Amino acid sequence: MSNGFKLPILAIFKQNSQQKIESINNEKLVCTSNQSGWANEKIILNYLNKTIFNLKHFEQIQFCFIWDQCPAHQSKEIKELFRKNNIELNFIPSGCTSLVQPLDVSLNKPFKNNMKLKFESWFQEIGCKPQNKTKKGYIIPPSKQLMQNWIISSFE
Repeated sequence: MSNGFKLPILAIFKQNSQQKIESINNEKLVCTSNQSGWANEKIILNYLNKTIFNLKHFEQIQFCFIWDQCPAHQSKEIKELFRKNNIELNFIPSGCTSLVQPLDVSLNKPFKNNMKLKFESWFQEIGCKPQNKTKKGYIIPPSKQLMQNWIISSFE
C-alpha cells in the first residue's frame, strides 16, 4: 500500500491434496497448496478474504489493484467481488509485465534474488550432501517450514 503497509505474502506450495502444509505462525505469510503449485480462483478468493477484506476500516481505504493476465485474477467472481467493494482493478497487457509492473522491479526482483541466495547457501551446506539424498539419488528438498522462513526474511 502507498502508506508502506505490506499485505501478507501468498505462498503456494505444490503437493497432493492428502498432505497438509504445516504453516509457521506468522502474520506476514499466508500459505496454501495444491497439486499444480499455481494460483487459482479459489486460492485468490481465499487470500483476498483473509487479507484485504479482513482489514480494519476496510471501507475507508481506497484500493487499486494492478494484476497480470493470470487467469485466476480474471474470473467473473473475482471481478464482481472487486466491483462490489469499489476496488479499481486494472490488468497489464500480455507480454508487458516486465515493462510496466513496478513490483517486478522494486519488490519481486530483490525478493527472488534473496530466495536464490538462501537456496544456494542451503544447497552448499546441506542439499548436496549424500545424507540428504533419497535411495535413488534424488535431493531431498528443504522443508516447507524452512522455505516459509526464507520467504519472510527475503520479503523484509
